[in-house]
Amino acid sequence: MLFKKLHKKLEAPGKDTENDASELNELNEEDETLLEERYQKLLKKRNRTDRIRKLVLILIISIGLIGGYRSLADKGQEIIISKAINDYAFAEQYLQYYFQYPQTEKSSEYLQMFSTGNWSSDYDTNVKKVVPMDLKIYQVISDNTESTGGITLYTKVKLQIENTDGKEELQEIYASLNAVQQNDKYVVTSPINMVSSDFAYMNNEEKKVYEKDMTKMEGQDLNDEGKEEMKNTIQLFLTTYATDLEQARLLMQNAADLKPLDPDTKITFVNLGAASQTDTECTVIADVTFETGKFLKQNRSIRFTFDRKTNKIIQMEVY
Repeated sequence: MLFKKLHKKLEAPGKDTENDASELNELNEEDETLLEERYQKLLKKRNRTDRIRKLVLILIISIGLIGGYRSLADKGQEIIISKAINDYAFAEQYLQYYFQYPQTEKSSEYLQMFSTGNWSSDYDTNVKKVVPMDLKIYQVISDNTESTGGITLYTKVKLQIENTDGKEELQEIYASLNAVQQNDKYVVTSPINMVSSDFAYMNNEEKKVYEKDMTKMEGQDLNDEGKEEMKNTIQLFLTTYATDLEQARLLMQNAADLKPLDPDTKITFVNLGAASQTDTECTVIADVTFETGKFLKQNRSIRFTFDRKTNKIIQMEVY
């Protein structure tokens, strides 16, 4: 536009100079306005581009940090698991050598290397041979101090004992082992103690934190027709669950939530309990019997939560 106006002025030389100067000033002002508008547009575009670049950079850094934290967490979990496996393996090997009789050069040397004292087991004079057959570690207690690395492992051991008269017998014993692990090295710090340990239990107040009231229902009670429909659906599901897992999973909102049933177990529907519904869900409690094999029988209740739109099971909880 500016070029056209200037070209037009050049083609009209008959106009007076004053008018020419006035129009040229107007053109200059218009030129400056256009340039200013263009400059502001470019500035806005540049600022917008800079903001986008910053957001992309922050996103990349965040993803990197999340990946790093996840990697560290996974690595930490692997370290804990590997340490537990090593602790168990060491305790089993040490106790195998400790309880065997007679001691061999190899077992005596092992016990000497991994003990702060000269400890070994001894037996009655009528014992000819002892072989540890089955060793189970059922509890591990750590002193939670990284500087000491102390652990106590409680074990149950079965000993196969052969007497000098040729008779054999099995004896089950309980024992504990106190050890320290530092820099992947182990040492037993006291003699094997013939004691057992019990797990600590929660009192009634502590249990309340984890208790669930499965009978609590929300929404309105189902009418008789709705209850009958739920009853038929649950009976079909339980029958299918015992015979065809893949078909039963088709009735689940999330198929992976339904785990394979023990092959010798069947679930028998007994009675339909409380049933209610909200705008989106239907909750039903069914009394059932779990029968496993010929002898085991358990009376239980299952709380089913259905999606009213799909009629599929969102959740099933046994209590």
